[in-house]
Amino acid sequence: MIIDEATIHLKAGKGGDGCSSFMSKKGMRIGSGGDGSRGADIVLKVSPHVYDLGKFKAKKKFSAKDGNRGLENNKSGKVPRDLVLDVPAGTIIRNRQGGIISDMIGLDSTLVIVKGGKPGKGNYKRRHVTYGEPGEERDVILDYRIPNDVAILGVPNSGKTSVFNALTGKHFKVNDYPFTTTSCMWAQFEFNFTVFTVLDMPALISKSHEGRGLGNTFLKHLHRTKAILITADAGGDYKNDFGIISKQIEMFDSSFTDKKLFYLLTKADKIETKGDVSEFLSVSVNNKESVDYLKEIISGGLAHEKNSSKDRK
Repeated sequence: MIIDEATIHLKAGKGGDGCSSFMSKKGMRIGSGGDGSRGADIVLKVSPHVYDLGKFKAKKKFSAKDGNRGLENNKSGKVPRDLVLDVPAGTIIRNRQGGIISDMIGLDSTLVIVKGGKPGKGNYKRRHVTYGEPGEERDVILDYRIPNDVAILGVPNSGKTSVFNALTGKHFKVNDYPFTTTSCMWAQFEFNFTVFTVLDMPALISKSHEGRGLGNTFLKHLHRTKAILITADAGGDYKNDFGIISKQIEMFDSSFTDKKLFYLLTKADKIETKGDVSEFLSVSVNNKESVDYLKEIISGGLAHEKNSSKDRK
């Protein structure tokens, strides 16, 4: 089970105090105290080695080191190392009210989320010493939205995980009982020298929006999805199943229905389909040509969406 949300408390370091010291020069007693150092910042940084927010489940409070006091002979205090917290690519940083502070999608994204306090001044060429200021302190919400190109959705036992495995070459668990997939899983496939990230999501039912089954909160991961692949068993009431999924997507966030939608009939090689299915895609996961054709359709659909987005801009 991935952890995709966490609220944490962050406190940057206090600035170091200025130093009060004196030296004799030409018979005169003059101040020689150096300045303190700034307090350490707390920095959020995207790491390619972090895949969810699990590290923030047990520990929710983080404090950076305080700055160091100034030294004699006008020497400044040593600057402490900033505290760097790794987050996965795709993490949205929000304030307590839910407002977006930053969307950390790039693999090189960094954000100074709280700044260390300003340093105090020593008494070198001054009459008085000043003290370091407190560092910034705040609560933030980490909201992870998995980056992906294609998300696969379906009712229980619609064959979506089998499609996911066929596309990506993975071997995730597949069973005949419902809700085998209990958390989002993602992997990549390559087609025509382009890499696509595919997201397999838990199953939806007609009352998922009421918290039935596994609920629907995981649909937030459609936020970054470019295309949605809706699966249904070719031997079942596939039109009703397609309708259930489409309705659940719309009820969660109507803007998600503007994404590219593919309707895919699975298990087409084993079950004789009733009625005209020409308006839908179909796949046999045990047939390489069928799977390659599906990859081609997905690739072409995403390329079309990319070009359409450029035209809209």
